[in-house]
Amino acid sequence: MKLRHAAVLALVGWYLMVPPWRSAQTAHPIPDSDAPLSKWITEGTFDSAVGCNRYLMSILMSSNPADPAFQNKLRAQAAKCVASDDPRLKGN
Repeated sequence: MKLRHAAVLALVGWYLMVPPWRSAQTAHPIPDSDAPLSKWITEGTFDSAVGCNRYLMSILMSSNPADPAFQNKLRAQAAKCVASDDPRLKGN
């Protein structure tokens, strides 16, 4: 790997993204996992994909059914780790 390429890879961070809530007013909100990624909410930033995925797995495996960072398990189940340079984050 060339040094320049390695430096670019080192600059890429990772975001833990959760979907927005569907706009329909319901008694129990539902995450809108079909929304464009540019509309998702950043719940955390990480230096690596491994760190992001470890954190997400700890939330999903938690005995707490409603972690405050995600408001509920449904939203955590729809969460994704995304590279900070992912073009989908910019939207149209």
